Formats: sequence, structure tokens, C-alpha cells
Amino acid sequence: MNQRYQNFINEIKEISCLETISGLLNWDHSTMMPEGAHRSRAEQMKLVSKLAHEKLIHPKIGDLLAELTAPPVWKTLAE
Repeated sequence: MNQRYQNFINEIKEISCLETISGLLNWDHSTMMPEGAHRSRAEQMKLVSKLAHEKLIHPKIGDLLAELTAPPVWKTLAE
């Protein structure tokens, strides 16, 4: 498999993992939140959301997409 494609997939998997963690934190906040833990949970949710967003908008993602959509790469992906 093309290394650039694998790098892109790895980045997307990390973003997906962070978004899953965010979903679990939201669920916990809505269903099982201990008394007095709202502030720390909000900070955790904010950090995970920030990390996912930063990874998504990082120039590395744009660079990988640009490389993957360049015509020569499509030929190697099909092989």
C-alpha cells in the first residue's frame, strides 16, 4: 500500500479516535456525571475537541490530500 495513503489513514484514525473519546465524555456527562465533576469534565471535553480540531485542520492533512489527488499517485494506488 502507498505510504502516503497509509499516513493519511493513520491521521484520520487518530482524529476518529479523539472524536470517539469526545462522544464517551459527552455520554458520561449526560448520564453518570458525579456531583461536582462538571468543571473537570468540561475541561476534558474541551481539550479532546481542541486536539481533534487541530489535527483535522493541520497543514499535514492538506498536504497528504494534495499528494494523494495528484495523478501519478492514483496509478500506484490502483496497483
